[in-house]
Formats: sequence, structure tokens, C-alpha cells
Amino acid sequence: MKEQASKKKESLLRDYLQQYMTYENTLNYIQSQIDSLRLSYREALAAKSLLDSFEEIKDRDFLSGMGSGIFLVSKLSNKSKVMVSLGKDVVAKLTVKEATAYLDNKIKMLDEAISVLQTRLNEIAQEMLRLRSKIEALYRTVQG
Repeated sequence: MKEQASKKKESLLRDYLQQYMTYENTLNYIQSQIDSLRLSYREALAAKSLLDSFEEIKDRDFLSGMGSGIFLVSKLSNKSKVMVSLGKDVVAKLTVKEATAYLDNKIKMLDEAISVLQTRLNEIAQEMLRLRSKIEALYRTVQG
């Protein structure tokens, strides 16, 4: 009877450990998503900052990013319209005001998504702490 109870505890301990590892993997995945969203958030803020100072850009050279760390030395020829990537290889020509509104909306959506994920991350971390206490207590009883 004692051996059966011990095996049951060991089985429960394995289940708890498996659940803990699942939480840990989920936590790491959510953190990577948050990191990715924060990068997009910073890029959107930087683009908005540039658009906000668009009228102040005089006839001077500036670097225009092409991607993969490659830049062109450029001069601004049109201060009223910009090209905005909307995703999935779709690019739209928008006024600076429209592009600013687009970025404001994007920043808001990114901020909300980060907030939701951060809340979930905190919930999982709390659950992991509770589960860890259960694991430690059960482990002590299994060890005798």
C-alpha cells in the first residue's frame, strides 16, 4: 500500500514537472514575441519622429535604408508624400499626415499587444511559482 502511494506521488511529481516545463516554454515564446513587438514599436516611433520633423529637413543629404544594413545617400525631392509598407508586399503612397496617422494607429496596436502579452507572461510566471512550491513540497515527501 505504501509503495503504491509512493508511485502515485512520483507520477504526480512527473506531471507537475512536465507542466512546469510547458509553462517555461510558453513563457520563453511569449517573451520572444514581446521582444519582437518592442522592436517594431521602436521602429514605428523612430519613423514617426522622422515624419514629425519632415518639414524641417532642408536640402541636405541623408541616409535612406534599403534593408540588410544597406543605405543610400539621398535628397528629399517630395515632402508631401511618402511610401508606406502596409505588409505582404503592399506599399501605398500616403500624405505625411496619413502616414503619421497610420503610424499612430500602429504604435497604439503594438502597445496594446505588448500589454496583453506582458499580462499573460506575468500570469504564467505566477502559476510557475505556485507549481514550483507544489513540486518542492511533493519532492520532499517522495524523498522521505
